[in-house]
This record gives sequence, structure tokens and C-alpha cells, in this order.
Amino acid sequence: MVNHSSFDIPHSAFHIPRVTQKQPHPLLDLALTVILPSIALEKLSAPDRLGPAWALVVALLLPLGFGIWCFMNKRGLNFFSVLGLIAVIVTGGLGLLQLNATWFAAKEAMFPLFLGIAFPLSHRWGKPLVSEMLLNPQVINQPALHQALDTPEKHHSFAVLLQRASWGMAGTMLLSAGR
Repeated sequence: MVNHSSFDIPHSAFHIPRVTQKQPHPLLDLALTVILPSIALEKLSAPDRLGPAWALVVALLLPLGFGIWCFMNKRGLNFFSVLGLIAVIVTGGLGLLQLNATWFAAKEAMFPLFLGIAFPLSHRWGKPLVSEMLLNPQVINQPALHQALDTPEKHHSFAVLLQRASWGMAGTMLLSAGR
């Protein structure tokens, strides 16, 4: 018997995506949407290179292009592309406005804060971020997972585990924002 205690999670509270198309590797997601745009902004912003405005354009093209590709192929938004776009726009905008370091520090604190709030809230939206990250077919053997969750009790326990993982990620992000 499953102890429902403080978790009242319906059977449909999460879904394990069944893969019908090849999905990008999560590290590729991260590289194209966060890491490479940041490097482009840093390395290309110098006046003897592209300058801040064109470096921002180049940096925006990476998450924007990847996000469009994901939208066309997966028929949905890619969370990392949206996050990368926002990060590049904010960082590039702060650079173009030539604001002082306090604004960059505030931006650096706000992103983990936003993520810390988004992880648990995403359960209410019906598409938990922790599922998007961990249940990627490049990370986990989905047929084995589907086979292992063969009873409603196991399915519920797994939903509780995902919710706890979301709260764990939220705590990690919030602690990161407070440092």
C-alpha cells in the first residue's frame, strides 16, 4: 500500500514522454542555448571584434535558431532555448546600456531564483521541468522505466519522487541565488 501522506498526486500528474522522434542530447541543449551564447557575448563584444550590438545578435541566433528547430521538430517550446534567449537578451541589454556591475550581479541572482520558483510550479502546469530534464531518452531508458511502473502504486510513488526532485532542484537554485 502506498502512503499518500502529504502528497496528493493524481495518476496524470506527470507523464513519461514516449519517444517518436530523435531528441537532442541535454548537453547539446545546454551548449547551444546557454554556454555558446555566453561565450559569443564575452569573446565577440570587444570593439576590435564585432562589438557589443553584433555580438548580441550572434549570441541570440544560437538559442533562437535551436528553439525554432525544436519547435518545428518537437512541436513545442524548448525550455532551455527560452531560458537561453532570456539570459542573452538580459546580459546583452545590460552590456549595451553599459550599466554597472550591480545590475549584472542582480541578473546573476535572478536566474537561479526564477528557476527555483519554476521547478515546483511546473508541476501545476502539467509538464514538470524535472521530467523534461531527467526523462529525456538520452538520459534514461524509457522502455525499462515504463515496464517498471507497472502498477498504479509504483506510478504514484514515481510521481512523488519527481515532485521531491523538483523541490530539491528548487532548493538548490534558491540557495545559489542567495550566495
